[in-house]
Amino acid sequence: MKGKKTGGRNFKKGNPGGPGRPPLPQEERVLQKITRTEFERIVNKYLLSTKEEIKRAILDPSIVAIELAAVSVIHKAIVNGDGRMLELILNRLIGRVSLPLEHSGPGGGPISVKPYSKLSDEEVTERLKKIQARLNRTLGHGK
Repeated sequence: MKGKKTGGRNFKKGNPGGPGRPPLPQEERVLQKITRTEFERIVNKYLLSTKEEIKRAILDPSIVAIELAAVSVIHKAIVNGDGRMLELILNRLIGRVSLPLEHSGPGGGPISVKPYSKLSDEEVTERLKKIQARLNRTLGHGK
């Protein structure tokens, strides 16, 4: 019987998971090995640089690829005034700022919960019609 659970493919003994993912290119394997500390060192080096030092680093043919990537993002952020790029770097360095999320009912009070199991069939049908109408308005249907 051909592999019923594997989509008709029979895998070799000792390799139950199948062929797996293809190997990563050499560049990606190197990037994965860069530790957070090394990333922070590279980025901090250029965050504490002047505009001229950043421009010189970008033009330096001997710069390592990861440093070039980091300095390019910083260049876009600082020299070109691209705040999105600066946000990207800072999110990688210190993490995203978590925003508190609060759920409350009308006037900041508790959310009222109604037991729908006690509704009659007519009440359920009426509520479903209202929900469907709201959904149609939201999606732009029925205009």
